Amino acid sequence: MFRLDPDTFKRIHPIEFHRRFLANGIRPDGRESLLSWRTPVVHTGSITTCNGSAMVRVGATAVLCGIKAEIAVPSAAEPTRGFVVSNVDLPALCSSNFRPGAPGEFTQSISDTVQSVVESAVDMDGLCIEPDRAVWVLYADIVFLNYEGAAMDAALLALMAALRNTRLPSKTVYSPTDGTVRASSDLSVPITLKHLPVASTFGVVEAGGGRMLMADPTEDEDAIVGSRVSVVVDALSGDLMGTFGGHIPLELLEQSVVLATQRAKEVGQIVGASK
Repeated sequence: MFRLDPDTFKRIHPIEFHRRFLANGIRPDGRESLLSWRTPVVHTGSITTCNGSAMVRVGATAVLCGIKAEIAVPSAAEPTRGFVVSNVDLPALCSSNFRPGAPGEFTQSISDTVQSVVESAVDMDGLCIEPDRAVWVLYADIVFLNYEGAAMDAALLALMAALRNTRLPSKTVYSPTDGTVRASSDLSVPITLKHLPVASTFGVVEAGGGRMLMADPTEDEDAIVGSRVSVVVDALSGDLMGTFGGHIPLELLEQSVVLATQRAKEVGQIVGASK
């Protein structure tokens, strides 16, 4: 009797492949539950030419974040507020699902969401050098080296770990004569984080005759995921910071918030252990 090997069957019938796993309550990557997470691994300070950096792995997903600090003029409306400018890059090299060229809709959506979250997490006034004259702007490049799902979760985690690793000059002096800023070479001043946002992404799948949450879906599992939502929770306070993505049933959304709150504490401990 002719039989297809698992890899061939997954390529030809990806939806049926994953449904057979769901019928047995397990995941193709070995997780024993729809609500099981891949444990993130965080390493900081890997890029010595940056003010701060972090490498994050979530399963096979690997993302690198580097932060460079530069001096800029603040806006007239907010003369003491600095800036954080983040950019997410999912290049063609990280997955066959992405193409060279301008960022696609998926990449742009992740980048926009990360930017909106980080603006509320950093104490922007703490980036002020001289009111109305000079502030720090932190440029954060978030590059995926390999992609297997968890884009939002991994990108935000890498950014926050890199921000915790960021150090600014211990002394900065603004000269009103020529409008320049002299900064010491000693990088020892951390930035102040008001929140530590952690994203937890859920997909909605058909299982057991109804709709259920699938935590941390992989790129392969996208074949059976309908709508999805990323729930962002502050690991410091446990407060909900927002939900991003498609519409899901209210009862599943409420469940996702409870689960994301629990996970934020665990991930926050991992980030807190990094330096």
